[in-house]
Amino acid sequence: MAKKAVGQLTAGEQAELEAWTSTSERRRQYADMVSNPAFLDEERRRLREVDADRALRAMQARVRPRLSRRWLATAAALTLLLAGGLLVWWLQYSKVVAPELSQEMQVAMKLSQEAGRSDAVIESQSLTKRVQGQGAGPSVATWVDDEVAEQLEEAQRVTTHKDKEYWLQLEDGTWVHLNYNTRLVYPEHFTGASRDVILEGEAYFMVARDRRHPFIVHTPQGDVRQYGTEFNVNTREVNGAVSVVLVKGSIGVTPNGGQELRMQPGQKLSVLNTQLSVEEVDTEPYVAWNTGYFVFRYQPLWKVTDVLAKWYDIDVTFTKSEVRDITVVGDFDRYEQLDNILSALSKSTGVYVTRNGRNVEISK
Repeated sequence: MAKKAVGQLTAGEQAELEAWTSTSERRRQYADMVSNPAFLDEERRRLREVDADRALRAMQARVRPRLSRRWLATAAALTLLLAGGLLVWWLQYSKVVAPELSQEMQVAMKLSQEAGRSDAVIESQSLTKRVQGQGAGPSVATWVDDEVAEQLEEAQRVTTHKDKEYWLQLEDGTWVHLNYNTRLVYPEHFTGASRDVILEGEAYFMVARDRRHPFIVHTPQGDVRQYGTEFNVNTREVNGAVSVVLVKGSIGVTPNGGQELRMQPGQKLSVLNTQLSVEEVDTEPYVAWNTGYFVFRYQPLWKVTDVLAKWYDIDVTFTKSEVRDITVVGDFDRYEQLDNILSALSKSTGVYVTRNGRNVEISK
């Protein structure tokens, strides 16, 4: 019932609760009451005002004289124990806990700022929908439903461009690391039953724990709902697919028009046109860029150079098609000079790299 109050029931638990409440109307009413967050908040307020001595005297005045004082004291103590236990549990359960940045992340933030990489455009964003064909003006992404649009009616939009990144802390304490060419729309104040943001691009989320208000990332292919965790979301995979990599905790991914699928740490889920695929992955490459490194594990050279091209704003060409598929395994400092990166890439793969300004040619 408590999990229902904060919207965290699994399908199996929902079925179990419905089976239990279906046996009697009294059970159903009780479950509706206890799973109501407003009821729990009111009980918490009332419990704070409990006067134990007064309660004991009132009980003594009501019960039959043959009941002993010792029994009454025990009953009152048990009642307060249960009430106090509920209060402590609810305070802990509903507590908002912000994540702590690791030392590596703090160093990466400092290096990014010193290298001039940390930069973004932050502006107000009205999500009022415009009617098709009636001129320019603010509009909401077509894949965001009306309820989300209403919650984000007056929002902030942060945008990073090529060769830039940005760390952002939201009102609830959640940290978001935006990669290059990424846009995040978020409210200045979370006021609804959930914490909703809209993502286009790639971002690493370290979400503040708030069991009563799930954190939801809306993407073109569906929604990512967290339950207190760290995860990476990329909306710009091949053919427009969205990928989600779970590093810690638990998340559920709901494709547009589909059912939620819960993920386990170390899994990568890809979504394209309601089609889901899940695979086990090494999470290191997805965490490394968040701590100041590029980590490539058995990737073709063209994928590596594609990342470098966007980060360093260069154009890369290959003299032969077979060179594109050379396998790369290596770690690179995200804030290293480009020439040093290209030199290391040349030595590790045996290719020849020629650079002329923004133009880089790779041959064998």
